[in-house]
Amino acid sequence: MIETQTLPGWPAAYDPSLLDLLVVTLLVPLGIAAVFAVLLFAPVWREKQQD
Repeated sequence: MIETQTLPGWPAAYDPSLLDLLVVTLLVPLGIAAVFAVLLFAPVWREKQQD
């Protein structure tokens, strides 16, 4: 991994774990995509339910 360096007097930089990277790169985009999918498919699902 890349070693992070900070300026003197500043707090140490946070070293992200594998779980942090997984959440940011997979779970957040999948959550956003799920919200958009529900918003786009809701009218279609509503029409099918009324039939």
